[in-house]
Amino acid sequence: MTHALNQYLYDAYGGFSDRRYKKLVFDRPIAVDQHDRDGGGINQSVHVLIWVNVHDNDEISITFSGNVPRSNQVNALIGRLRRIKVDATAVDIVRQLAAEARQVPVPRDNKSLYYARHEVGEDLERLAAHLARYLGVP
Repeated sequence: MTHALNQYLYDAYGGFSDRRYKKLVFDRPIAVDQHDRDGGGINQSVHVLIWVNVHDNDEISITFSGNVPRSNQVNALIGRLRRIKVDATAVDIVRQLAAEARQVPVPRDNKSLYYARHEVGEDLERLAAHLARYLGVP
């Protein structure tokens, strides 16, 4: 068991979601979205919260909450990220999910989804970049 990936993401995102946790342990959620959780409540009917949990053996799971853009392709990719070994394939899946989330059609009466799908795309692209940097792959 190694904490290298856990330490990398912990440092990249400024710690665990729950700031009370200071000791580096597996399976503590790290917020990978852009929202300031210290500044008060986050309107999940508009925004999407994204967490990554690092498990032993460099496996991660990614969890979404809130106004998640949905399509068959997005749902399938999210399913593949429930628990996955961090390798170049995982980076590609995160990048695909970012691209697919941005393409989800937005009904005219749901402007919040328009913003959410772009936020999700940006957040996942940033996560993919961190994972690629950790692995040393493009």
